[in-house]
Amino acid sequence: MKQLLLILPVISICLIGYDYFDQHPIRLRAFYSTQNSLTTIINDIRIAQEASSKIKNLSSEIEKTKNKITELLKRLPQKNEIGNLLEQLSEYASQRGMTIESINPKGIKKKTAAVKSAQTGNSIKVSYEEMDLNIEMTADFRNAGRYFENLEKIPRLVEMVGFQMKSGKSSSNLLDIKMNLKTYIYGGK
Repeated sequence: MKQLLLILPVISICLIGYDYFDQHPIRLRAFYSTQNSLTTIINDIRIAQEASSKIKNLSSEIEKTKNKITELLKRLPQKNEIGNLLEQLSEYASQRGMTIESINPKGIKKKTAAVKSAQTGNSIKVSYEEMDLNIEMTADFRNAGRYFENLEKIPRLVEMVGFQMKSGKSSSNLLDIKMNLKTYIYGGK
């Protein structure tokens, strides 16, 4: 019995030593491997959440950009809408009691512009067309000012690039006005 009592502690010490020197390192490696895997998974989840929030932001920015492009395209007349633009220009004058002597559309010029993205730095080529309009009219000073104000409110993109005004030949309160307008046409190919 005494031998048994002596052998039991020795066996216990051997088992504890075996566990500590042989099995414990295996368990530690497994523990650290699991901990590293968990850390990697947590980092991947964090990156995925950040990407998800960025995608939501980018999606809303893309939608805003699409809406803005649609709005801007509405301001650029198509080729078949140039007649409507000329009608608007003359209608504003007739509403103010002004007389348009002539509206002369000049030739359409095809243009290409390189547009550079602020975020990516890539540039794309955009094709459009320009059309010059020469307008001659007679009006008094107040009505001419109101006409110019109405030009700014036209829903289409019209830019005044030249202007000349002198006193009229027939009456002292009327002015002879010559304007050079430029409009941009979408869809120039």
